[in-house]
Amino acid sequence: MIKSKTSAREKRALPERLLRRVFEGVGAVVDRGLGRSSPTSQGGLTTSAVIQRMKHCLTNACAWKMASASSRTI
Repeated sequence: MIKSKTSAREKRALPERLLRRVFEGVGAVVDRGLGRSSPTSQGGLTTSAVIQRMKHCLTNACAWKMASASSRTI
């Protein structure tokens, strides 16, 4: 009974890993084609990269909010 559960799990795991690898490869090709690059070799974000993105988003959001508020003069 334990062997059948393990083998069923292993049979499912291989196609999932293969598909994940294919999708990651296709995504990398699309990213390169669109001119996007990853800060790390494997595509994971570093803490400093996340902080930089958050600062950039907050700065842009604040600038947009200030611009929209100034255009609503009564």
